[in-house]
Amino acid sequence: VQELRLAEEGMDAAGAAARTMEHTRGVLLDEIRDLRDQLDGRGSPRHLAIALESERLRRRAADQDDRIAALEAALAARDEEAAEAREALAVGERISREARVVAGELQARSAEAEALWAGRRAWRRR
Repeated sequence: VQELRLAEEGMDAAGAAARTMEHTRGVLLDEIRDLRDQLDGRGSPRHLAIALESERLRRRAADQDDRIAALEAALAARDEEAAEAREALAVGERISREARVVAGELQARSAEAEALWAGRRAWRRR
């Protein structure tokens, strides 16, 4: 068990070393590219200004894309809320129709009861 644990630690250490070496390789490649750019004239102040402006515009476009995505998400949420509200309204309208039918039935029964009561009173008076 201890040998397995030591082997796992060794593998973890080897993985960390490999990641460090890959990162170092990337940094060195970036430095080499920067030196070549300077030799090619792409490191000139004009080129740097253009690159900075390009990056600024790229970030602005990304920010706008993020804002559009947020607005679309908010719109989708509002659409969902509107659908729920329409569903609730439909249920409310159905309940209202049923209540009107019941109210009509109750009115009819009340009228019948009043007529019966009036007839009973008239019969008693005789």
